[in-house]
Amino acid sequence: MTPRRRLGYVTIMKRKPCVQNEGASAVRLLFLLVLLFVVAGGTYWKMPAAREAMNERIPGLKDAVERFTGPGEAPPAPEGETAPAPVVDDATAFQMMAADPTSWPRAVRLVKPVQFPAVVGGKEVGKVMVPAGTEVTLSRIKDGLLGVEYQGGGAWLKPTETDVVSRSRPPAPKPAPKPAP
Repeated sequence: MTPRRRLGYVTIMKRKPCVQNEGASAVRLLFLLVLLFVVAGGTYWKMPAAREAMNERIPGLKDAVERFTGPGEAPPAPEGETAPAPVVDDATAFQMMAADPTSWPRAVRLVKPVQFPAVVGGKEVGKVMVPAGTEVTLSRIKDGLLGVEYQGGGAWLKPTETDVVSRSRPPAPKPAPKPAP
């Protein structure tokens, strides 16, 4: 910088023009665009609600994605494997799950608000209304009811008050008998 003029004891300096590196700004812009596409693609792939919204707002997006990834249908089962089990209703699925404790989920989500006892220091001090969508711990299944716990308080709920059937794990497959030689 070169001195321009002097006013009393303060010197005013003339600034030199600053020249940016234009190649670096192009690299930054390219990096940001790639990052944007990666985030948008991840959102499209992992979030079904976002995928549906994007397909509605951007005509032809689904077709363009399928050109690169293939159709969204499940691949056929390899030869030698059994076909998937037949679809059963929720009551039958619950009975099958209740009979096999290894298929019980650790937690279930409430589908409607439920009142639980409020417990402090092991003593019941009142009641608390737990909103729908809250996860509670599944501790037991007895007589067609679920024993669940929420922050130390327990309650017995009907299976329809939770998403227990959709969260249950299928029972472990039994090994296929080996053919006799």
